[in-house]
Amino acid sequence: MSATSVPVELDPTKPCKVCREPIKTAASKCFHCGSYQDWRVCKICGEPISTTARKCTHCDSYQDWRGGINISNTVLSLLVALVSVLAVAIPAIHEALKAKNSELRFAFQGANTEAITIFATNSGTRPGTVQSTLTLKVSAAGKTVEVPLTIQLRESSAATIIEPSQSRLLDLNPPADSGPTERVLSHYFKDPISIDLDKASCTIPIESNDFRTKRSTAEIPVQCKELSGFIREINDRVVSTNQKHSMR
Repeated sequence: MSATSVPVELDPTKPCKVCREPIKTAASKCFHCGSYQDWRVCKICGEPISTTARKCTHCDSYQDWRGGINISNTVLSLLVALVSVLAVAIPAIHEALKAKNSELRFAFQGANTEAITIFATNSGTRPGTVQSTLTLKVSAAGKTVEVPLTIQLRESSAATIIEPSQSRLLDLNPPADSGPTERVLSHYFKDPISIDLDKASCTIPIESNDFRTKRSTAEIPVQCKELSGFIREINDRVVSTNQKHSMR
């Protein structure tokens, strides 16, 4: 009795799209000619590559947006090096072309019963100075009262130095109750300040000199209501001084 032969199932095949040799149906690449079966042509060289390929295996070109930039790796490396050099050189060039002078700016910060505080900053490359003797101008209904102010300094100087790329808080103080005649409160005010601050405008002119000795004046606007405590203290001192004088 002869043995029954069992048929051997062969893997299904398909012809290669390029060389037409039989390959497995599931094969994505022909082992005869090396051609991809699920393929497209390269955007640059036109050779067949896999549809999922991001880079051509023949000419090494990218298949995305980078493939449209027709530059070599050498040129790309030079461009990267150039950008790196410019990132270092541009700030140095800007600094070299920047004017060798001070750039002083001022802003009102606040006030209490003892002093008015001004924020001063120098964004230039050279120091500048601020005059130590200033004034507060209070104006309303055609009447202007000037309150003398002095920057409180640790050192005895006629000006305050603001170094380049630095900032300082300047405390502006009113005249003293006693001392040299030109600095005493009674020398400026015989009567209290009687201006309605709700209807007044207040400014602080600040005189400064840049590094090239050019003098300029910055008018700093101030909300008069913020100075009410400061001016009230001056008025109280004026009244007290007048009372002392009347008792002599």
